[in-house]
Amino acid sequence: MDALKANLRAQNVQGVFLCVGNDNKKALRFYKKQDFQVLNIIGGAVLMGCTL
Repeated sequence: MDALKANLRAQNVQGVFLCVGNDNKKALRFYKKQDFQVLNIIGGAVLMGCTL
């Protein structure tokens, strides 16, 4: 994840968004540890984002 973020920063990307299934607790914990924030919950999906 660090390499991905570094690569995106080098390309002047300002942020990343992703969706995770609301029942995927492992993924939610992982992305929260990677500084992603919950932006919205739509049905069974959690929209998360991270500023680079």
